[in-house]
Amino acid sequence: SETLSKSPVPFICLFAGKEKVARGKNPTKVRLGAKNRNEAELTDEIISAIKHCVSTNEKTSSLKTYLEAARDQQFRVDEDNEACRQGKGMAQTLLCLLKEEKVSRLKEKFLTLQGELWHSWCRKDKEQYRLESKAKRSIEQQLSDIRAQKLSIRHQQIQKASPINDLIRSFLECLASPEHSQDAKLYMLQWLRIYLDELLTDTLTDLQEKYHSVWTELRKKQKNKDDFNHLQEDLNKISEDLNSTTFGFQHFMREIGQVYEAVQTVPEKLKDRRHHIDNLPAIGAEMLISGYPLELMDGDT
Repeated sequence: SETLSKSPVPFICLFAGKEKVARGKNPTKVRLGAKNRNEAELTDEIISAIKHCVSTNEKTSSLKTYLEAARDQQFRVDEDNEACRQGKGMAQTLLCLLKEEKVSRLKEKFLTLQGELWHSWCRKDKEQYRLESKAKRSIEQQLSDIRAQKLSIRHQQIQKASPINDLIRSFLECLASPEHSQDAKLYMLQWLRIYLDELLTDTLTDLQEKYHSVWTELRKKQKNKDDFNHLQEDLNKISEDLNSTTFGFQHFMREIGQVYEAVQTVPEKLKDRRHHIDNLPAIGAEMLISGYPLELMDGDT
């Protein structure tokens, strides 16, 4: 304890046998009583203490620098797991494909089924379950027309998706590959999330700061019509850039879902990928059983 108290490294000490502990003079040496404490309050206090300690420590390091130290202390390191290494390798392959394009064009290039066609199909799907009686058209006629329009949209989606682009093809192959264990696939999904965050964080942060700055200025210029309109155009442009730049794991799963739905509707298409696509429901079930969250419905549609 004496060594820790003299160390320049911040630390937080919980006293299980005491309800209250006097605060020390050093703000980076935090002492908290844990006995008979409300769990939520204690958690908030610990989080606050961690934030303060981190903010006062100017030294930064990556987790990679501590791998050897963790091994020396006999901690279990994920990267030593073969399934983790395989999953990381698959995620890096996908990342290389993403890096070939500008961040702002990722959706346009790789998520071809999530544009206006998908939104049109969703609008028609809603209409199908909100039919109203009309003088010139029966419910059956309306239903038949909507189903035909939905089928036409699926055909258009298939045309846009043929051939499947390299990113989605590789993602499908990673998920359906019998050569990799289920653990390796789950590690791949987790690594993919991490890599996507690293790839997009800086760009998204800059755009969000610009959006906030323009929005703040817009509120000040409400009485000046010319300035207001100009700022509103800038805000709309930034909003579009934000939307085109937002590219997360959920977008992969939406695209895969649309590929599956389109192929089930038009089964004669994409025959060369049917063995991958037909396995998708089973893969999704395995992910849910393994505790991996899946988005079942997109609130925008």
